[in-house]
Amino acid sequence: MELNSFVINPRYSNIGANSDPYRDFFLPCFSNSNYYGRYGGFFTSKNLVICAEGIEEFIKNKGRMQLVLTPTFTNEDLKAIKQGLVSLEKKIEDN
Repeated sequence: MELNSFVINPRYSNIGANSDPYRDFFLPCFSNSNYYGRYGGFFTSKNLVICAEGIEEFIKNKGRMQLVLTPTFTNEDLKAIKQGLVSLEKKIEDN
């Protein structure tokens, strides 16, 4: 599917039984794009997990993402970030 071949609604909501903005908007957009820019809004790791399928295709398309968000971190998120930083520092030291 080409990005310009599906209808983009003026707004999406996660309220309602038949409403799924991730399936209806984000997955098709990520799967068929190579750039995503977003300014503002709240973001959680759960959002990233939900969009993982589309983001996988986005990466295959050599996608570029620029985000300026207000993150909402869980304790698990913070531990993962710290572990990633430690791993990066070790990798730099090893090289």
